[in-house]
Amino acid sequence: MSNYIAKPRLGFMEAVKTALSERLWDWRGRSRRSEYWWTKLAYFLSISLLFVIGAFFIFQGKAVVGMVFMVLFALISLIFSLLLIPLEIRRLHDVGVSGWWLLGLYCLHFICYILTSGYTRAYELLENVSEEPLPVVFCSIFYIYGLALLFLTFCDSKQESNKWGDSPKYILEGDGSRAEASSAFDNAMNSVAETIDSMGEKAESLMDEAKGHPEEGFDEPQEKI
Repeated sequence: MSNYIAKPRLGFMEAVKTALSERLWDWRGRSRRSEYWWTKLAYFLSISLLFVIGAFFIFQGKAVVGMVFMVLFALISLIFSLLLIPLEIRRLHDVGVSGWWLLGLYCLHFICYILTSGYTRAYELLENVSEEPLPVVFCSIFYIYGLALLFLTFCDSKQESNKWGDSPKYILEGDGSRAEASSAFDNAMNSVAETIDSMGEKAESLMDEAKGHPEEGFDEPQEKI
């Protein structure tokens, strides 16, 4: 049985940089939990800060400034929601689930929006469930479906490789030792190269000094009589 070693988890800045810069348009790979949840936290903190600032200015009577922050809140929420779709797909890939299941969630959300567009309050759906059961049925399916996908995002990475790539978290124990050996060899070679460069610089410095200060002991040319 193969032994797998877990790589160190990603830090906050590393995870956000990986998700929103290096792998922003990667729809085929896999993402581990630390990359996913650190980026989600950054998204939540950003939009929450804008919302709180906007609400603060509105309650202070500065409606124009408050509405500017509320518009920024809406725009950034929309932009981030679209940019994080590849990350959500990669997180599902990491647990062995196709990203097409995420499309099913959006389709259900759209259907629920259409069916509930005529209602202003949630309890009105329950009051009319005997006459119009479809809104309640589809909304229930939507919430159960969404909770199932949310549960999958909390699951650990699959250790084995799948059709979306190698595990971003686990490596085989042998691969890890080879990687460490390769890293040690590279470090040793870099150290040797730095030593050679340093010796070369010192040699050049000594040659420059020798040219500027001729060695003592040579007889100066005698003047002709």
